[in-house]
Amino acid sequence: MVFITAPPSDAVSIAKKLIEHRLVACVNIVREVKSLYRWEGRVVKIMKHYSYVKTRLDLLRNLIGYVKEIHPYEAPEIIALNISLGNPEYVMWIEENTMK
Repeated sequence: MVFITAPPSDAVSIAKKLIEHRLVACVNIVREVKSLYRWEGRVVKIMKHYSYVKTRLDLLRNLIGYVKEIHPYEAPEIIALNISLGNPEYVMWIEENTMK
């Protein structure tokens, strides 16, 4: 499971590209999450979309590289958590719907 934030104008486009390239099986986008953080010495408050991305661990390096190419941010948020338990049929579906 990978979490990616993006500007509202870019989130759907990024999700479609990831699915088209078979780097992910599914992307759930949560609209308009308020984000506060420090960037270049000042506190920034903006709205972003949060994406929950389902993929395989062996695709993570390629996924991160591709997101960095297509994302508008200099240092996009891309955080991964390993899925150790879950519905076996769903985990198999992720396997079947990402590139081999």
